[in-house]
Amino acid sequence: MTRPPATLHRTSEIALAVFVLLVDLVLLADRSLPWPTWPKLGSAPIDPELVLPGVLAILVIVGVIREGLELRVGQLLALGLGALTLWWASLSLYTLYAGTGGGVFFGGLFTLASATPLAVVVLTRAGIRRDLHRRLVASVRRAGI
Repeated sequence: MTRPPATLHRTSEIALAVFVLLVDLVLLADRSLPWPTWPKLGSAPIDPELVLPGVLAILVIVGVIREGLELRVGQLLALGLGALTLWWASLSLYTLYAGTGGGVFFGGLFTLASATPLAVVVLTRAGIRRDLHRRLVASVRRAGI
């Protein structure tokens, strides 16, 4: 059984939001990382604290645009946080890839600082959708439709 694209998209958003929060927990636990300190695929950096939030931001932005831009608080918040997260992730990946100088790198911190609220918004929206769907199904059953 295949899932409709919208369901697959929402499931992907939820999974990435959970992964972003797991990356937060791993980094906040101040333990050794379960991935290399500077992971690369060829010469391109693929840090989980940059790539996962970036992909989540892309999915959220595409989802909001696909649903149709309406002036709803949840959509506007998700779109704004998604744009901010995508900006930080892109800028950080560019900085790592281009290797433009030394110093302390705060890209992962800024990316996760915007991705964490984005992940919370994604999970909250999913919970609200699930609750509304459950209530709709219950009311249809009560009405005998």
